[in-house]
Amino acid sequence: MMKVILVRHGTASDAAAWEESGKPDEFRPLSEEGKSKCRQSFGALKASIETLDTISTSPYSRAIETAEILARAFPDARAATNPLLKPDSNPDEMIAWLARRAPEKTIALVCHEPYINGLIGRMCGVRDDSVSEIKEGRCAFVEFDGKPRSSQGTLVWVNTPKKS
Repeated sequence: MMKVILVRHGTASDAAAWEESGKPDEFRPLSEEGKSKCRQSFGALKASIETLDTISTSPYSRAIETAEILARAFPDARAATNPLLKPDSNPDEMIAWLARRAPEKTIALVCHEPYINGLIGRMCGVRDDSVSEIKEGRCAFVEFDGKPRSSQGTLVWVNTPKKS
C-alpha cells in the first residue's frame, strides 16, 4: 500500500509587497508565522504516521522551505525538488511519477493551492471542488492499494492527522 501525504506549503510572505519588489513569485519565502505553523503541523503529523520515506517538493522557495521543516521532523526521509509539483503542472504526470515508486512507500508531496486539490481530485476520482480546503502548512493523506492510478486513491483525512 502506498501512502501519499500531500502538503500545502506554509503561509508565505505578503504577495503584494513581494510583487512590488519586482522579484519573481517563485522566490517568495515563507513568513515567520508560516514557519511556526508548519513546525506545529508537522509535529502532529509525526505523531500520526510511523515513517516518511521521500519528500518531493515544488521548486518554489516557499515549498522548499516547507519541505525543509518537514525533513527536520522526518530526518530519514530523502528530499528533492520535483518540477511536476509546480502550480501549473499536470496532476496526471505526478500520478505517473508516483506509480514508478515502490508501492509500499510513504511519500510527501509539497505543493501549492489550487494544484493540490486538483491532484487529490485526480487521485481519488472526485471533483476538485469537493475536496476540503487544505490550510497553509497542513496536509491531506491519500492511500493507494498497490500502484497509484487515477481515481484509485482513498482520501483518508484532510488537515487533521488521524492514526492510520
